[in-house]
Amino acid sequence: MKAPILLALTLLQATAAFGQGLLTPPGAPEPTQRSLQEIWDRLNLTKLQVTKQNEEIYDLNKAISAEITGIQGRLDDAAAEHKAQNTELQTQVTTLLTQGTTLQTQVTTLQTQLSQVRSENQLLFAAASPSLPFIVSSVDSAGYVGTYTSLAFGPDGQPAISYSGGTNVDLKFARFNGSIWTTSFVDSAGAVGNQTSLAFGPDGRAAISYFDQDKGDLKIARQGVFKPSR
Repeated sequence: MKAPILLALTLLQATAAFGQGLLTPPGAPEPTQRSLQEIWDRLNLTKLQVTKQNEEIYDLNKAISAEITGIQGRLDDAAAEHKAQNTELQTQVTTLLTQGTTLQTQVTTLQTQLSQVRSENQLLFAAASPSLPFIVSSVDSAGYVGTYTSLAFGPDGQPAISYSGGTNVDLKFARFNGSIWTTSFVDSAGAVGNQTSLAFGPDGRAAISYFDQDKGDLKIARQGVFKPSR
């Protein structure tokens, strides 16, 4: 009975020894804590890395800011250029509108002149017609008047007449204003209304040359300029 019990104890001890592993470790255990120097070195390394990253971020932000400033400058330049172009285009449009107004005024003036020319052409055509009747009207009937007449048309297109009239052969002048005739004495110092000749100067004033029969002189009278000598 003792032999089997010893054998069983031997087997149990062997099994227990095999389950616990080797009783002699292969070497010294690794330290599980860092030294202060290692921790300090690690902190300095981390600090250097953070500082370098901050510098890189600063440089990147600076580059981005410069790029944004450049883009904003180009946008401002483009806006200023577009504004200048818009101002120039507006000036051109205003000039064209002014020219258009001027041309319209010229067209209106030319149309008015064309209408006047057509009207004058109709009058000339009618005057050239041999079948056009004459309209007779009395200009002056104050006594014996109407010798030595001279007819001319003023700048207004209305007729005027110089002639002799009155008891002393005076020089008279009659002018039509579009509706009535007005008559006036030009010279009444003797028999001065002979051989009259009427014309209008560039200033639109009438001038009359005539013969002073009493003195045997050639005279001229002009509106608003001088009186004939006596």
